[in-house]
Amino acid sequence: MVIEPLKETRTEVKELNKRNELLEEVKSLREENMLLKEKLMKVQLSDKSLRADVSVSDDVKSEDNEHKRSTVILLSRQRLVL
Repeated sequence: MVIEPLKETRTEVKELNKRNELLEEVKSLREENMLLKEKLMKVQLSDKSLRADVSVSDDVKSEDNEHKRSTVILLSRQRLVL
């Protein structure tokens, strides 16, 4: 009969449609994943940059503190001499 092949064809078409929907979803998820990876890389680069700035700032503070200590030591020595 003709009805059986039609039922099989309908079932196959439904399965293919479902498969296509899933493939589209996978494609969309891959694109989203790529965008998120790019965003993460930008954040990581920004974070590295900020850390470098903080490191430089810490180095400057350390040099400032050393300079202050040296000044205090010099002033103390001068007072001892006076």
